[in-house]
Amino acid sequence: MSLQAEDELQHALLPLWLEFPEIPRYAIGWRMGIGEDYRYKFGDWWDTLSPQAQQLYQQRYPAPIGWRGWYADEDWDEDDEEINTDLA
Repeated sequence: MSLQAEDELQHALLPLWLEFPEIPRYAIGWRMGIGEDYRYKFGDWWDTLSPQAQQLYQQRYPAPIGWRGWYADEDWDEDDEEINTDLA
């Protein structure tokens, strides 16, 4: 990995499952309150990273079983859309 990618991750945020391990992936806690705030903060931060830094981050913080595929979601609001469609 490049030094630039390393530099980008100097002040990395923790992934959602480490910051709030008590909130399951599809729980309402990611759609309201402190979980929602962190989710958007993380997404805004993630969007600033280069592809190399994102890859390095994923290697450092591999998604646990219940979160697999989460990094691949380009639009993290997609989970909300799927749930809203299911409820309609």
